[in-house]
Amino acid sequence: MEIVQVKEPDINNHAALLVEVFSQEPWCENWAIENAHDRLLCYKNAPYFLGLSAIENNELIGFMFGNFEPYQKSSQFIIKEMCVKNEKQRTGVGKKILNELNSLLKKNNSSTSYLLTRKGSPAELFYLDNGYLLSESMGLYFNETKTHNE
Repeated sequence: MEIVQVKEPDINNHAALLVEVFSQEPWCENWAIENAHDRLLCYKNAPYFLGLSAIENNELIGFMFGNFEPYQKSSQFIIKEMCVKNEKQRTGVGKKILNELNSLLKKNNSSTSYLLTRKGSPAELFYLDNGYLLSESMGLYFNETKTHNE
């Protein structure tokens, strides 16, 4: 297995993997391939993009998309999306992606990486096991905008 930076303009395989992974437990999300593609394309086309792909036997088995954000005298990195094929989870693929990310962050003078994930999920445990901490000083706030049909 190798970890490579996403350079190619075609992210169809990444979108297909996102749909595959997040349609299964514990997420059970209902993604259309077009929406997954558009979401990843949005991240890829944003300034300071960095994507990493885990490739095994010429097959995409995992990826991480995110962006550097200028912050004070350095930058921070926000992981926007990360997933690993279900049958490859708990085999070290995600850890290798994060290790490569951390190496690149050091080279780019980035002080922090952060992300959002569902509390109590296997993903939360994965990130906690890999050195991420739950912020006690920051919160996630959201507002569900009502549509005219409601």
